[in-house]
Amino acid sequence: MSFECEIISVRELLYNGQADRLSLPGMEGEFTVLTNHSPMITLLGTGVVKVHEGDKSTYFTVSSGTVDVRPDKVIVLAGVATRVEDLKLEECLTARDEARAQMNQAKSFTSDAYQKAKTDYSREQNRIKAIRTYGVK
Repeated sequence: MSFECEIISVRELLYNGQADRLSLPGMEGEFTVLTNHSPMITLLGTGVVKVHEGDKSTYFTVSSGTVDVRPDKVIVLAGVATRVEDLKLEECLTARDEARAQMNQAKSFTSDAYQKAKTDYSREQNRIKAIRTYGVK
């Protein structure tokens, strides 16, 4: 038995289809949603959303957002989300290194520049891990 699933980033609708199981990165760890899950709204952390339908799985990297779980539908509203199959390892490695350099150049750990670079670094590390785990380009 499956449920409807939508994964939406700020820029686009990334997935609109059925899922048998959905694994999500919550703020306190990964959790899984199955059909007829109890309703809830929770915060999304940085990690990988795994959509499983039958023997097919689709993966998305996400950073921040919310998840609205209903018994027959799940809506993932991500601040930043990308299909893992669309990522390129070299681009992510370069972006990670640039973020690290910006962190090193920041005047303090509490500056806005440092915090932005830290967020960018974490997002790129997540993408690199997802590429290496679920498919390399």
